[in-house]
Amino acid sequence: MASNVPPLNTPVRSLSRAASALFFGTCGYPISMIQMSTFLIPLRARELGAPLEMVGIIVGAGSLLGMVLAVPSGALADRVGAKHAFIIGALINGLAFAGFAATDSYWVMLALQIVRGIPHSMAWVASQTYASAMSTPATRVHVMGRFSFMTNVTSLVSPLLVGGVAEIVGVQLAFLFLLAISVLHLAAWLPLPDARMQGKTSGGGQGAGYGVALQLMRMRPAQMAILLTFIRLWLSSGYGAFFPVLLKEHGFGTALIGTVMSVNGIISAATGLWSDRLARRSSNEMATAISLAIGALGLALCPFFMFMPLVYAPSGLVGVGMGLSMPLVLAILSEEVPPNQRGVAMGMRTTANQGGALVAPPIMGFLFGVAGTAGGFLLGAIICWLMLGGAVYLHLTDPARKARAAAAVR
Repeated sequence: MASNVPPLNTPVRSLSRAASALFFGTCGYPISMIQMSTFLIPLRARELGAPLEMVGIIVGAGSLLGMVLAVPSGALADRVGAKHAFIIGALINGLAFAGFAATDSYWVMLALQIVRGIPHSMAWVASQTYASAMSTPATRVHVMGRFSFMTNVTSLVSPLLVGGVAEIVGVQLAFLFLLAISVLHLAAWLPLPDARMQGKTSGGGQGAGYGVALQLMRMRPAQMAILLTFIRLWLSSGYGAFFPVLLKEHGFGTALIGTVMSVNGIISAATGLWSDRLARRSSNEMATAISLAIGALGLALCPFFMFMPLVYAPSGLVGVGMGLSMPLVLAILSEEVPPNQRGVAMGMRTTANQGGALVAPPIMGFLFGVAGTAGGFLLGAIICWLMLGGAVYLHLTDPARKARAAAAVR
């Protein structure tokens, strides 16, 4: 009987329905791990006596090596296939979580966070590369919207799961739950075809993909996508690292904190499917900027809603920003980048992801020390809005955009 699974090295868009369902069911693993680890790590560090400034450094440290190695991870996905890059990332991630469960030192946690940045980048770049290869120009926003929807569903479920597990077994042992999830996802990707885009891969002979990355960064849409991605992770990381700690210190239980954080995923999943409609009314770039501005409002309001039921409101606003922006940013990159360079392009985006996640927690931790809790969240939001102003300026001054507008008038 002939198999309906495509052979090795065929375009991913020819996947069978079963393989496609398996991919979309597991594509949110990297987001799940970042959600769960960002939930557990600050709480565990505080249990071990780490001050807020140190909590910010520990959380941010997870993005250090990931930021540096994201582009090579994209080149690796182009060269050896996204499947193998994902499996390697899941394996190393699982080992790191075993270390978190074993340690009683927040300094060891800092070291493990630095190491963990590598597998997170590998798995996330691989997942995005696989999704990008599944689309055609006509279906790109739709496919990326579906990809975003599934990752947002993951964002919804992850805090609920990890909050409940931590309530039962404690924060330290909850890291073993993350180890188990890593093993399950590794096993799930084994039967997927290692499909790659046809053509010469982008990484060879160009400095592990950095040469291609520099070429792509000359394009204004790529510049916009990278800046918007950085802003997106600034917002997400500042909110994710400190809002659970703030809730815990105001007497909320771990399971209840999980429900508050899960609202982010609920709203993200609901709004992500509407991103293409919003983009048609303006543009991918402007729609992304508007959505992130709404998310930044949620960040600013975090310390002012420490009572039920309005404690869920900041998470909802952040969820609007995260849900609408993800498929739009992916579409900006995918529309402009040749298929055989999309691994590097997604590596560039992950570099910006990790950059935002690296700098936001320690900077906001410093702001809390200087301006207090309310001032720290507000200043974090103001920084986000200022960066969005810069992104809008880049879009409005894009020579290609002006040329298209002039041609439309004629």
